[in-house]
Amino acid sequence: MGVTPKIAPSMLSSDFANLASEAKRMLDFGADWLHMDIMYRAYLDCHLMVTNPIDYVEPLGKAGASGFTFHVEVSKENWQELIQKIKLKGMRPGVALKPGTPIEEVYPLV
Repeated sequence: MGVTPKIAPSMLSSDFANLASEAKRMLDFGADWLHMDIMYRAYLDCHLMVTNPIDYVEPLGKAGASGFTFHVEVSKENWQELIQKIKLKGMRPGVALKPGTPIEEVYPLV
């Protein structure tokens, strides 16, 4: 039995005046979880919006990050190497997509 991927859209760009309806909309479209960015003291999941995420695995692992989310748009050529390094540093790998990127881009990872 393999790992089942989860879809967790970020609520960061939601309309915070209507957060309940925004959350319902995401769940109605098939989200498994909702991703909330809580930015106070300890930041648990590191969402990297950089061109070479593999360069940040070592320092973020040493800093105590528990999650390492990277964008599929910049990491296609070395996904497996990146995921392996993230796991070796004790972090949970995550995948992010830009709004215009087709979901099929992540199929090779799941």
